[in-house]
Order: sequence, then C-alpha cells, then structure tokens
Amino acid sequence: MIAWVVMLTASVVSGQQAAQASPAIGPELGEMAPDFELPALDGKSLRLSSVRGRIVLLEFTATWCPACNQAASDLRKLKRRFGRALSVISVSLDGGENTDTTREDLLRFVKQERVDWPVLFDDTGTDNSAARAYGVERLPAYVLIDGAGIVRLIKHGAGVSGVMEKELRRLIANHPRS
Repeated sequence: MIAWVVMLTASVVSGQQAAQASPAIGPELGEMAPDFELPALDGKSLRLSSVRGRIVLLEFTATWCPACNQAASDLRKLKRRFGRALSVISVSLDGGENTDTTREDLLRFVKQERVDWPVLFDDTGTDNSAARAYGVERLPAYVLIDGAGIVRLIKHGAGVSGVMEKELRRLIANHPRS
C-alpha cells in the first residue's frame, strides 16, 4: 500500500507542476459550478444542484493525503464558526486503481475525525466524475460556491486560508436570508 501511496502522491505532485504550466480544466471564477451526483457514505446520493440556494464549500480530499487529513479539523472549526450559513461537502478520491482504500476505511476515518458533513465516495479514486468536472489535479482542493451556484473561490493546499474566510464572510453578508 505504501508503494501505491508514494506513486499516487508523486502523480499528484507531478499534476501540480503540470497545472502550473497548463490552463485549468475545471470551472473558472464567476462561472456556474458543474453539477454532479455521487453516492454519500450514508447510502444516499447527493446532487450538487440540490443544495442550490446555499453557500457551499466543496472539498476534494483523500485519506492518503497528509494535508487533507489535517484539513478535517479546520473544516470542523469553519462549520462551527459559520453554522447553518455554510454547507460543506467532501468528495473523497479514495479507492480506484491507485489505492486500496475501501469504503470501510473511509468510514473509520470519518468517524475518527468527527466529520459531520456529507462525504461522497464512489470508489473510483482520482477518476471520480466530480474531480474530472472540476479539473482537480492537486489535493486538497476547495471550491467555494455561492447560493446562485457560481464559483467564487478556488484554492489548493492545506488548511482553510484567511482569503477563504474573508470570501465566506462577504458571501454570507450578501446572501439573502430564506
């Protein structure tokens, strides 16, 4: 398993270098967020468009990614800080050909890290349809989507940044209350 993680991590790092040299494949800031539907760990499917009207922080993550693992506590704090004004959805890129991480492994991780938001997992790993739609080449990756479904911020790398919190505050201040 370690060899697979090292190979996949090298692939992600190579993707970082390639991403710097080539334009993004996914949505640009100000564009409509691509819709997708994936199964959640709770057994239900979630379609991104079903949360339209809410501010959404979409996280692309994997249990084999050290920076992603550190992000779980940051996201818990962010959810606590912004409460019901923010919906967090994680898309796991575990599984697939590149790792032997199973649904049960992911369930253990979610329980251990006290993740209380939807975690989507289809066991296709980095070939995940949502990751392809968003052009995810590095992890963790975050996409902040406003209530109208427009992409407002794209961030790669560990942790929740001050820029993300500032944009969240701005979106919440301008978000019509329902």
